[in-house]
Amino acid sequence: MSPQKFADKYLLSLEQSLKEKPLSGLNGFEQEWNLLDEELRPLLTVGVGPNQQSFVDYLRAESIPQWQTQFSQLEVFHWMIEWATRPYYTPRGAIYEARLMEASLINALHRAGLNFGERLHYWHGNLLFLTDIGHHSIPGNWSIAKKTLSRKNVLIYMGTH
Repeated sequence: MSPQKFADKYLLSLEQSLKEKPLSGLNGFEQEWNLLDEELRPLLTVGVGPNQQSFVDYLRAESIPQWQTQFSQLEVFHWMIEWATRPYYTPRGAIYEARLMEASLINALHRAGLNFGERLHYWHGNLLFLTDIGHHSIPGNWSIAKKTLSRKNVLIYMGTH
């Protein structure tokens, strides 16, 4: 197939998809963020005893508005959160929504930080400090199936299979 025919078929398919599925799309973003304390160390847990929970579980339940939690999800470790945009037919929509989600995360961390009396941060990329990694690092609100998968990921991360 010639490059021009491929382009024509793609554009025809895109046009048809826009008509039939206007709320769908080709572009979206998933952003993973590390949640850090005032000293830029990972936020592990909050509370004590039976009230102890992963920081990310606390953040999603107490600091992120309920209507926005549908865009956030747990990650492998309890100091991480992922935000996912809806699909868009142009990258611009996904980029704009990703920036709004980042702003929502900043606001949620600010609200949580006020409750704990410290300034909280977010960071994309490798952690800045060595952190104890193990099965205890998995968020508490995962389903049993997700916890099992996460345990395997933790073992891979730790270099033991």
